[in-house]
Amino acid sequence: MASLGLIAGSSGRADQHRPARPLVLGLVAIGLAAVLAGVATGLGELKGAAVAIAVPIGLAIYAAPQLGPYLWLVASPLTVGLARGDILPFVRPNEALLLLILGAVAFRVVPLVLAGRWRLPPLGRFDLAFGLLLVTGALLPVCIRLGRDLPLATDDVLYSLVLIKYLLLYALFRLTITTTAQVRACLVLAIAAAVPVALVALLQVNSLFGVPELLARYYDSPFSGGQGAPVTSRGTSTVASSFGVANLMIHTASIVSGWMIVYGRPRGLLVAMGTVCLFGVLAAGQFSGIIGIGIAITVTGFLIGRLRQVMLWSLPALALGAALLWPVLEQRLSGFERSSGLPQSWEGRIDNMERFILPELGTGANWFLGVRPAPRVAAPEWWREYVYIESGYIWLLWIGGVPFLVAFLAFAWVGITDFGRTCRTRPDAVGIAALAATTGLSIVTVLMLFDPHLTMRGGADLLFPLMALAMLQPAERRDAAAPAERARP
Repeated sequence: MASLGLIAGSSGRADQHRPARPLVLGLVAIGLAAVLAGVATGLGELKGAAVAIAVPIGLAIYAAPQLGPYLWLVASPLTVGLARGDILPFVRPNEALLLLILGAVAFRVVPLVLAGRWRLPPLGRFDLAFGLLLVTGALLPVCIRLGRDLPLATDDVLYSLVLIKYLLLYALFRLTITTTAQVRACLVLAIAAAVPVALVALLQVNSLFGVPELLARYYDSPFSGGQGAPVTSRGTSTVASSFGVANLMIHTASIVSGWMIVYGRPRGLLVAMGTVCLFGVLAAGQFSGIIGIGIAITVTGFLIGRLRQVMLWSLPALALGAALLWPVLEQRLSGFERSSGLPQSWEGRIDNMERFILPELGTGANWFLGVRPAPRVAAPEWWREYVYIESGYIWLLWIGGVPFLVAFLAFAWVGITDFGRTCRTRPDAVGIAALAATTGLSIVTVLMLFDPHLTMRGGADLLFPLMALAMLQPAERRDAAAPAERARP
């Protein structure tokens, strides 16, 4: 394992082509959007402010399509938890941002593709596995429900769009990020955006500077029955999900680890950012986050052949974080002191599965064909609206039955093997993305035992772009496979 590409490429060599023009355009567009939004908001027109923000940003993305992925990586972690309908009708702000980016990119790229001046990326077997996942998890469940002459609610349609959304996000990065320098810029922005999320989570669980109240006022309520109440027992941060915060921090820590191996500098800053991310996992207060850290350390160490070194980097930071955040961890561990030996939340999960989910899933051929696209049922209690499926593999069977389950296992297997091979052979930013994608898919595959981590907000919003970045082929292979003229963004 000592000859892995990540180790061999740790020369710190800078990429030759830097994305200067898109960043300049982005700064100009954001500055103009801020001015116009301020004017519009001052006049009392929130919709006008949204348009004022969207127009210059859309024009900048049209001029430099890779600016869209850059903006997504920066803005998504900070806006994904904003409630649907509070600012814009029907959609979350981050969903509106994705639609804006996709629209601007489509206006630029589609005519060039039709004219033969923009080369589409070649499809690999992971793309095909993703397509199978989409068919069995989004399209087939809707068709089966209609074929069985069962009602298709709005809830079913909306949930069937979730995988389509992530396919579009994946395709956005596959289509617009075409150089190693751009991949490197994406990784830098992903790290820079995740650190504030971790810091907010740390302030939240320590009840500092009014952060819990601020999050309760402007972001989604992450737990049933606690709507509007400040949350301090777990770090939900701007993701409005402690699970999502933990996943996002682990994926980012994997990027930091890969960067330290490939480029090695700035070492002090990397250590600090990696430590903050690990603290963010602990602040989330989720057992799945702790399990995820263990998986990430093991997978990363195995892939780069430096398991002992990775543990030496991680364990001291985790020990320090556990000491600083002990009140949060102690509160979570206290649940095991109950007479049943299980925390109350775990008992609730088991009760929900036995009462509401498993009986319907076991009826007739539901276990094979799935029940419905919406993975939740109406709750009979006054204090909650829905009962959600809190087991990832049951979630797969509920939505798409055995076909969806098999498609997910194939998706995970192909991704882990292909990205693992890439991170061994690419001593560059693509190798870093492949390392983080391999680690992330490994974590999701295991943690699906507990929750549907595949599409969990926050974590999925970074993991799918990482998988797309890991698919970038070396320049010489791209040129040999498709010599058509390419329009440079």
